[in-house]
Amino acid sequence: AYGTDGSNCGPPGLLESMRMGCYMMRLTDPEFEDWPDAQTVLSEGYSAGARAIGRAGKVGVLQAGARADITVLKPVEHWHRPMGNPYRHLLYYENGSSTEHVWVDGAQVVEDGRVTTINEEALIAEAGEIAARRRSSLSADALNAVAAQYPAFRQMILDNFAGDIGMERRINLR
Repeated sequence: AYGTDGSNCGPPGLLESMRMGCYMMRLTDPEFEDWPDAQTVLSEGYSAGARAIGRAGKVGVLQAGARADITVLKPVEHWHRPMGNPYRHLLYYENGSSTEHVWVDGAQVVEDGRVTTINEEALIAEAGEIAARRRSSLSADALNAVAAQYPAFRQMILDNFAGDIGMERRINLR
């Protein structure tokens, strides 16, 4: 279910996960009339994750007694002009830059597009310093150890693609 998996390959983005799910569905099911519409995908995207982790009715919904997790977007951003179907705009165009306010469990954590719980600029600066120190501390032994693992990882990927899973997983552009 969307929103229940870790984020090891990029920033966590629930809308991006839902959008990718819609695109992948189109690769595997040519019956476009069977594809769920944007409103259904968004609704399920918010509530199915809650059901998957046993929190249905407590998170992923806006109702009395549920956690108050709310995001307010600025529909004036160019992504949403001209505004057509708001569900489609949210699912297919929103990238997070329109975020104006966010409440998590009733506490406001973003106000006017700025995180209120931390100093973002200081955190980014500190992270840059840590990354620079980390890069400079990598020894030749560590880099050689990573390089030694490359053949096994390459073979794992090739083996994965070699097996027939009943559908084509690649787009052959050659």
